[in-house]
Amino acid sequence: MTGSSQTGGSALVSPDFIPTMISNFEQHGVFERNAQVVPLGSSGGLQPVDNGESDDMGGIYVPGEGKTITKSDPDIGMISHQLRTLCKLMAYSLELDEDSALELGEMLGRIIFRCYGKAIDRIGFLGDGTSDFFGMTGIVGKLLAVDSDVNNIKSIILGTGSGFSGLTLGDFEKVVGMLPDYADDGAKWFMHRYVYWTVFVKLALAMGGAHAQEAILGAGYRQKQALSYPVEFTQVMPKATANDMIAVIFGDLDAGAQMGRRGALEIAQSTERYFDQGLVAVRARRRISVNVHDVGNTDRPGPILGLRTGSG
Repeated sequence: MTGSSQTGGSALVSPDFIPTMISNFEQHGVFERNAQVVPLGSSGGLQPVDNGESDDMGGIYVPGEGKTITKSDPDIGMISHQLRTLCKLMAYSLELDEDSALELGEMLGRIIFRCYGKAIDRIGFLGDGTSDFFGMTGIVGKLLAVDSDVNNIKSIILGTGSGFSGLTLGDFEKVVGMLPDYADDGAKWFMHRYVYWTVFVKLALAMGGAHAQEAILGAGYRQKQALSYPVEFTQVMPKATANDMIAVIFGDLDAGAQMGRRGALEIAQSTERYFDQGLVAVRARRRISVNVHDVGNTDRPGPILGLRTGSG
């Protein structure tokens, strides 16, 4: 008898099974990790915003002796959070639960966390207020909504040429130069990994000198940097080249964007919904609100900027 054929004995040998799941996916959760996290009440929440003064001198005057001082008032605005409940539903059979060598609860939990991380990153960075993003507006949508003419938006820096190939190191430097100084300490770059390595690093190496040294040292120590600022790979950002596209985000998300949360991520299961089918339902729900509240306007740049590729 041998183990090489069923009749010769292989039917007596059970196959080996490794009880772990291979799960290779992009990492997400970048927006929530960098935006200001705000706990919310049952109805969302309102928060006052100081919009500054209307003139360059901040309402300071020299009226002259015995003259009337011109009155000036601060401009106080308000931002609001509208909670949305993001849900996910899955189900597994009782037979699978009995027979599976994998821990189903742990596996489904990892899937749920991964899906929520990706969804929130897509909303926070790319949301345009449509139903595709559950009515929420993220950074790109907020930037583009400032004005119908992109040339008037102070927080959008236009690349020198079309597509990725039209971006220059000077374009990246201009983005840094436009950032308000109050947002400098927490500033980071947010871009797709492909854009960092094939666009920025390529430009830095071509320039040589300090730029090349920075790119090489960053690669050697796996400290992703661009013009001395840290880089976070944000895999929901564009990878494919295109014209008229915000390809890179730069700034302090904590200063210009909020991630509102009501409670924690809830995962529950029930044997009742699909009782006749012998299925166990697994439901996940989370109440959140994404509010990108400051990207500047047509007069001033805000704490979050975008680098846009040029037109063809």
